[in-house]
Amino acid sequence: MTVTINGSTGIDKVQDGTIVQADLATGVAGTGPAFSAYQSSGQTPSSNTWTKITFTSEEFDTNANYDTSTSRFTPTVAGYYQISASVQFATANYNVRTSLYKNGAVVLYGTSSSTGVESFVSGLAYLNGSTDYVEVYATTATSQATGPGQGVVYFQGVLVRAA
Repeated sequence: MTVTINGSTGIDKVQDGTIVQADLATGVAGTGPAFSAYQSSGQTPSSNTWTKITFTSEEFDTNANYDTSTSRFTPTVAGYYQISASVQFATANYNVRTSLYKNGAVVLYGTSSSTGVESFVSGLAYLNGSTDYVEVYATTATSQATGPGQGVVYFQGVLVRAA
């Protein structure tokens, strides 16, 4: 087996006369876009209304695909993404729901925790790498503030497999 480094595309491996190319620019597992955003100040959605949740701080954003001004993830690499979000409210009400929206329409619904304070949603979504985007929405039975913080109200995503 021979391994060579190709500066423009990553690592090219030749094995048994077959060329296998790992193109780091297009999202080989472990090298594609990933982000983690969180809410640094509370937000109070209206009761029984799906409200876009804002995540204005970033823990990391490996490919500059998360926009803190719009709270939107728009990856530039087409593929399958694991997307997760958690929203926690100040008090329990057992009607907390969190959803992931793709291009303005719900694609995944979350459920309330047993305490009724928080809701979590996670799943795989195909994103085309040019126009698709993902946002987080939440609803609760009573108008109340979210409990901001890096481990409490967060939105994360990572490329699992390039298309």
